Amino acid sequence: MFLTTDTLVELRLLCESGWFKVTEVWLTEKLGSCFMVSRIMERGSSAPWSQILQETIGEGRLNGEALRDYFRPLEDWLRSENLRTGEYLGWSYDGDYCKFSIETAGLQVYGGFYNAAHRHYDVTSFVIILLISAIITVGFNLRWR
Repeated sequence: MFLTTDTLVELRLLCESGWFKVTEVWLTEKLGSCFMVSRIMERGSSAPWSQILQETIGEGRLNGEALRDYFRPLEDWLRSENLRTGEYLGWSYDGDYCKFSIETAGLQVYGGFYNAAHRHYDVTSFVIILLISAIITVGFNLRWR
């Protein structure tokens, strides 16, 4: 049987003991004795997994909350360690950097941020041509009356 770490962490609700650690020892000792897990697994692919979860634990979808709870000690340690060492998380945005990189690589990008300026000129040109056409049409109509 194969379950991913995030699924195992989410399934912590199923065991009577509550919280557990996802380890090989836990898999061999606890997974077989957990009644609800075996009840879920015995149905196999006879129904959608979300329906089986809904019937078993009353919740039809898995969420990331359990995974976040499981890794919260690591997240807290990383946060405090970054504060202690003065690490900067993320990057500063230079609006031209990505465009420069794409142009340097010889790539063309259609739509999105990089062509917004060109699109503006195209629309402006279209509106100007439309206005000139309208003026000419009105002028010819007035002249022929």
